[in-house]
Amino acid sequence: MPDRPFFDPTPEAVQRFVRSVPLYARDDDPAFWPDERFVERRDALLRRQLGWIAAGSPHYQKRFAELGLEPGDIRTVADLRQLPVTTKQDLMEDSSAFRLELPDRGVYDTTYFTLRTTGTTSGRPTTYEYTTHDYFGWLLSTRRLYKMHCFLPGELHFAAYPVSPMPHVSSIQAALCAGGGGAFYAGLGGAPYGEFAIHNSTEYVIDEIVRLRPQILSGVGSFLRRLLRDAAEQGRDLSTLVALTPAAEVFTAAMLEEVRANAARCGAARPIIAAPYSFTEAGLSWGQGYEGARLQCTSPDQVYLEVLDEDTLAPVADGQPGLLAVTHLNRRGMPLLRRAAPTSPGAVTSARSRARS
Repeated sequence: MPDRPFFDPTPEAVQRFVRSVPLYARDDDPAFWPDERFVERRDALLRRQLGWIAAGSPHYQKRFAELGLEPGDIRTVADLRQLPVTTKQDLMEDSSAFRLELPDRGVYDTTYFTLRTTGTTSGRPTTYEYTTHDYFGWLLSTRRLYKMHCFLPGELHFAAYPVSPMPHVSSIQAALCAGGGGAFYAGLGGAPYGEFAIHNSTEYVIDEIVRLRPQILSGVGSFLRRLLRDAAEQGRDLSTLVALTPAAEVFTAAMLEEVRANAARCGAARPIIAAPYSFTEAGLSWGQGYEGARLQCTSPDQVYLEVLDEDTLAPVADGQPGLLAVTHLNRRGMPLLRRAAPTSPGAVTSARSRARS
């Protein structure tokens, strides 16, 4: 079994790990490219994306006309500052106006699945669609997330997320796990639904983890905290766990230490604990390449991230917190420009990771 460089992230250790896993080694990952090649490719993708948007996005066609801008006015990511931020409210008012209607649509532009995202104030579900093209990009980014977290193909990934009443990112996790090369099992927890008794209790979920002996355990951070506390108090054996991925909410340093301590009480001496960050419209995740790392983009050739001052919307200095704004570089469904993203407290997300170069 190759050494996992999550706790020893030297360039040499990372390169050895990547080379030792054929699924990862064959990926021409832009996180490892020289700066010149990466910047050239990123800006070329942006120009192509703007061409698609100009040809088929009713929302941005209207917005560009209001601003007196032509898509050709934006040649590099630095030029995005000419555009206003796309807000959640913009998307909620008419999500269909963001759907590309292109004259050259083909089979890869078919809507592959639709998720729902809720508003922070109204709670009204907003539709967001992914084409086959977008879905394939998400699969590749998940493979890169697994590589970043030092998972190995074939490891069993136990998902302890609740079954959501709306199509949510967690509802397609099995497919994403397959893209990363992992096996998958869902605990199907959550609030009971009287019509169909599909949801399982926390006790049952713990029993299944003990029975199946997975290597990777994921779930909402606070739920994993409670699950591991209960398992430790019951003296359960979770010694096969090598990684925990708490997600979907803030995961503090205190929570991490408690989870680590209870995992150790269950026999998992020093598991990787990496809290990824994502949201429905991003179509990929940000992850941690080593213990204590800042969040890193899994596919910087698919999105560009800005960190902006919340009042002026000017870019902030490197390393400073601010409003995250995501621009898609390679989307055929509902591409977004400078979409203001839900913030991940306690971490500043870079537009591109150099930690693995």
